[in-house]
Amino acid sequence: MLLLATLAQAQNQDATTSSRSPLKSGFVLLHRLGVANQNSWSVDLGLASFSWYRDSAEKLFDVSFGVESHFIKPFGIAPKVNFDMGFEVGNSMYFITGGLDAGLLTDFSNNSFFVTPKVGFSAASIVRVYYGYHILQKPTDFPKIGNHRISLEINMAAFHNFKIIQ
Repeated sequence: MLLLATLAQAQNQDATTSSRSPLKSGFVLLHRLGVANQNSWSVDLGLASFSWYRDSAEKLFDVSFGVESHFIKPFGIAPKVNFDMGFEVGNSMYFITGGLDAGLLTDFSNNSFFVTPKVGFSAASIVRVYYGYHILQKPTDFPKIGNHRISLEINMAAFHNFKIIQ
């Protein structure tokens, strides 16, 4: 509750400096769609995100909640929390990105907590490509899911930055 109150308060504040555009923030629903491979395929759906950005697009930060579905037998599902950040490269629309995913992978008979530190790049924060190292608490329960993950994401939250969705 404290986290939600802090995020809601930040949403109503614009921090300005003389040389930068105002810092903006906001909640976005259904903000991410991604596919990944780590010895098996998975789909990632972002359900809700709280994002911070500037119109000048020099940095991006977001905290989100989503679900990852792994196409293994038996089917695996993982509710998770993501933290993503990016920093503009020069004066371009490209970003160096990174972050951390954490969640609980389950096939409803086995459960395993996981963390995935990740690094990658992004074009205008809309298309993101990551390499992540998936660390499972109990990897023997999910042998079809590897440690090395390559993912491609479409970040619909970025459209708010470009005023496509109001």
